[in-house]
Amino acid sequence: MYCGDRTAVTYTAQVSQTNGIARFDWTYPSGWTVQGSASGSSITLIPSGSSGGSVSVQAVYTCGGATTLAVPTSAPVNVTLRPELAPPRFTAGNYDLCLNETRRFEVAPVPGASSYEWTVSPGNLSPSGPITTTVPYLDITAPANNSQPDGEVSVVAKATNGCLPSTRATVRFQIGAGEATFSSSASYYGYVCPDGPVSFTVERSKQRGADAYVWYVNEVPDYNHGGSFQITAPSAGNSTYVRVVVTNDCSGSGVLFEFGQAVYGATEIDGMPCQNVRLGTELCTATYPNPADAALTVEQAAGATTTIYNSQGRLMYTARKGKHTATVDTHAWPAGLYYLHTQTNKSMERCRIQIEHR
Repeated sequence: MYCGDRTAVTYTAQVSQTNGIARFDWTYPSGWTVQGSASGSSITLIPSGSSGGSVSVQAVYTCGGATTLAVPTSAPVNVTLRPELAPPRFTAGNYDLCLNETRRFEVAPVPGASSYEWTVSPGNLSPSGPITTTVPYLDITAPANNSQPDGEVSVVAKATNGCLPSTRATVRFQIGAGEATFSSSASYYGYVCPDGPVSFTVERSKQRGADAYVWYVNEVPDYNHGGSFQITAPSAGNSTYVRVVVTNDCSGSGVLFEFGQAVYGATEIDGMPCQNVRLGTELCTATYPNPADAALTVEQAAGATTTIYNSQGRLMYTARKGKHTATVDTHAWPAGLYYLHTQTNKSMERCRIQIEHR
C-alpha cells in the first residue's frame, strides 16, 4: 500500500463451522475506519493513508447460552505502507500527435496527491519544460512543423501530507505524419542513360494520416500518381527536373515533404558505357542485414570494386580489392538511404541500402 492511499479494502473471514456464529470481532490498524458493518464475516476498511499495521478476525459462537471465541486458524494480514505516493498511470495507450493537434495527456488520479509535476519535450510542444498542475492531466499542442518527430511526457505525483513524491511515469509518442525518404533510379549525381525509364519513389515510415502526392515534371503538375512516379530519361545532353510535393491530413495545413531531382541524359556513368550500366532501385542482396543498424556485412566478388555512397553522393566506404566479406561500422551513419556500387572492368551495378537505428 502506498502513502496517501485511502482506497477502501474489503477483508473476508472463512470459517469451517457456520452454525451458532453470533458475530465476528475484527481488529485493524489505528486510524483506519470501517465502512458499513463491523461485525460481519466481511469488513470494508478505509486506510488512514499514513499508517499500516495488521488486520485480524475472530469468530464468536453461542452455544447453550455460552459465548465462545473460535481459535483463529490463519495469521493476521500485515499491511505495509510505502513512504511514497502510488505511481501515476497514463489512461491512454497512444498519444501520437498530428501537427497543430491538441491532446489531453492524463493519468488516473493518485490517492493523496495534491499536485502533478510534468516534464514535456521537445521544446516546440506547447507547453514544454516543467509544468505543475493540481489536476491529473495536461493539454499539449503539437507544433506546425515536423522538425522534431519524437516527443516525451513524464509526470510525478506530489503531496503536502508528508508522503514522498511518486516514481516517474513516462510516455513517448510520435509528432506529425511520420518520415519520408526520396530515391530514384538515377545515379546519385543525376546522370541517366538516354531514353530509358527513370523511377522516383517516396518511401514512408511511421506514417499517420493519408498522403496526397503531386508530381511535377519541369514544373508541369501530374496528379494521378501516389508515392511512385516514372519518366522517360532525357536524350543525351538534355535534362529534366522532377519534383514531388506531399501533403497529409496529419500534417496541418502546410506541405509535409518536398523533394526534387534534376536528371541528365548521358552516354556513360562513372566512365562505364551506358549499355553496361544497371542502376537498380531494389535493396541489395549481397549486404546484410538490410535494413541495417550498427553494422553491415558486405560480400564482394572476385574482380569487383565495392563502394557505398550516401544519398547526397558522399563516399562512405570503399572495400579492399579481391573476393572477401567485410563488416562495415554504420552506427554513426545517419539513418536513411545509401547506394552500393559494384564495378568490374566490364559493368557497373547499383542497389540500395537502408540504415535504420533502433
